[in-house]
Amino acid sequence: MSNIYFATIEKSNDTLDEEKKDLIFCGQKVHLFNPILKETIIIDDSSISNDNRMNDWSVTFFKDSIFSQTLKLRVLKKELFKDSKEAKNVTGSIVSKIAIFMDLEKSNLGNEEIYCKNASWFLRGSETLKEDDFTALPNEKRHIDGRGLALFFNTSDIKNPKRRVLLLMLAVAYHEAFQQINEKLAEALEYPDDVKKIQDLYAEASIFNARYFFFNPIQLTKYPTYRCWQDFSEAYQLAIRYRETNEQLEQVYRILRYQKQEKDEINKHEQLKLRQEGQHQLEQAKLEQQKNSDKLNFKIAAFGLILSLFGLVEVLDTLVGWFN
Repeated sequence: MSNIYFATIEKSNDTLDEEKKDLIFCGQKVHLFNPILKETIIIDDSSISNDNRMNDWSVTFFKDSIFSQTLKLRVLKKELFKDSKEAKNVTGSIVSKIAIFMDLEKSNLGNEEIYCKNASWFLRGSETLKEDDFTALPNEKRHIDGRGLALFFNTSDIKNPKRRVLLLMLAVAYHEAFQQINEKLAEALEYPDDVKKIQDLYAEASIFNARYFFFNPIQLTKYPTYRCWQDFSEAYQLAIRYRETNEQLEQVYRILRYQKQEKDEINKHEQLKLRQEGQHQLEQAKLEQQKNSDKLNFKIAAFGLILSLFGLVEVLDTLVGWFN
């Protein structure tokens, strides 16, 4: 069995298919996540409970969300690197790197120094990671930053290191989900008049926050795992990313909604003005029509009066003729 593992976490565009009702990892049911979050996770891990080795596996987080994230762990090497150049020669859609060194109780300090140098080569491409940068705990030493995880474990049992890596994958998944929300926001702002697109994104992000994001996704009964999650969350600044992403989204939503309301008010006033102008024109037309009608009636009345006068003259002539 190897005591050294170098691995990468890579992104995948393919969501895992849910085959089993129970969430199985390391050949056992998963109990470290809170029940609500656990329902949104799919794990594809072929290892069994007595299989004491680091293996490849895949996880889909937030399975029902448009911001779902599928990550794959790929074990690259089970021995030390020859030099820093070999450690840097890693390709793929890598979002994090992992260096694990097991059974440190049987190792000497010289080996630990070599392990630290190898971890630094792999994670950072340099020798800047030092032994003092590691957090010392009862059974392990670990260092986590935005580039990955270096883990020194005292025992040879691989289950706890694998659980640490699973927590790291969750932290990466949250980080990538917030990044996806930011990208969708930037894409929506290319067409700022499309307020509905912003509204839909705002709604989807709100659902993600309510259903999938937890500042503490770990069962409080598992305190060492909870402490580990705190370290990972701080390394990826998840609380800050959560606040910044949602504040930015809400500000943009409010601004665009205000602009839309203002534009609607302007359109409403313009339409009202057009209706008033149309009403005025209609009234003017009616007034002009009434004037024309009055003129015509006057002419008709005058013509009738003239005819009446002619009729009166004829009557007078007739009466004069009678008297004569």
